[in-house]
Amino acid sequence: MNTYSITDVGIERDHNEDHYANYFHTHFTFLVIADGMGGHAAGEVASSLAANTIRDYIIENKARTDYERLLKEAFEKANEVVYSEANKEQDYKSMGTTSVAAIILGDKVIIANVGDSRCYLWRDGEMTQLTHDHSLVADLIRKGLLTEEDAKTHPERSAVTRAIGSAETVEVDIITE
Repeated sequence: MNTYSITDVGIERDHNEDHYANYFHTHFTFLVIADGMGGHAAGEVASSLAANTIRDYIIENKARTDYERLLKEAFEKANEVVYSEANKEQDYKSMGTTSVAAIILGDKVIIANVGDSRCYLWRDGEMTQLTHDHSLVADLIRKGLLTEEDAKTHPERSAVTRAIGSAETVEVDIITE
């Protein structure tokens, strides 16, 4: 398996708030990316803290095999760290990040996500989104109140409903494929 990690500033921001932190173990591959919430204080700090905390938690617990629980705990630890830092430092008030991570075990993958950072599967020339966005427009689309096309220009298209660091606790989605 080949893996590649890259981030890009995108077209709307003047600086990059993305951060990735990977780990390659003999039994599994671990990949994580965090996307600091643009327009919020210190998004790049939140994404760096989250990605590194999640990776470090995985490394510290690499002997475990309860991967779903391990990923959930890693995200919860990252939330603790980001939330704590946001409440210590005035410049970091309300910082947060979205994140998606995967533990790959042969042909099996365990995915964790919070926010609108996504995981896709590329198979036989077709790309399928595996995660669900935790955002206002995604909720409206799921409820049938907004079309995919209208979502592209919706004024609240960037509003996430879950993020690491924005509250004392975080709800993490876990998917096994």
